[in-house]
Amino acid sequence: HGYAELHFPKLLALLCGGFALAAYAAKLSQLHTLHFSGQDFWLFEDMLRQMGEGGFFLTRFAPQSQGWVQHGAVHAMITWVLALPLSLAVGSTHAALLWGPLMFALAALLLGLIARPRWGAVGALSLSLGFLCSSQVARILMYEVHPEAAYPLAVFLWAWGLGMGDGKLRLWAILLATLGAMRMKADAILVLPPWIAVMTTAFFGSQAFTP
Repeated sequence: HGYAELHFPKLLALLCGGFALAAYAAKLSQLHTLHFSGQDFWLFEDMLRQMGEGGFFLTRFAPQSQGWVQHGAVHAMITWVLALPLSLAVGSTHAALLWGPLMFALAALLLGLIARPRWGAVGALSLSLGFLCSSQVARILMYEVHPEAAYPLAVFLWAWGLGMGDGKLRLWAILLATLGAMRMKADAILVLPPWIAVMTTAFFGSQAFTP
């Protein structure tokens, strides 16, 4: 326990970084062994490619029609723009493959930071590991590409901004998480508000926060 407390940041970074690399390797294997059905992957990959060339949310691979489709009119997944810098750095194909692994790794990192003040280093690391090994994370990673993979990060960022764990209120984090989640997809209304209600009720019912 003493070792985990002393080296907690490094251990948490190693856990989350190792997961991201392993999950990316698995996604790369899926691609090269033709275990993608291809529909959503190439749709979102092409959106990144076209955004890099100035075509905002255009794709040639949407099922709604042949030729060019403005996918923003189908699903306004504005948060997918956040993958553009990654696409410009490593290419649209690798950015699409990396999206899920990176979003889950960052979510686990934030979850560990939230849990450490109350659960200690070992408990926080165990919780992050449990999240990354959960069947739901595995199921989403086995799919082609999910922009919605960023939902857990948004929810944990909201909780961290509310002060869960250390009791410090961070309004900028709450605002960022809310904007990110609500621009994820039209079904965000089914994801974020219930979590907001649960977190605020649990938090303010148990302790005061420190602005």
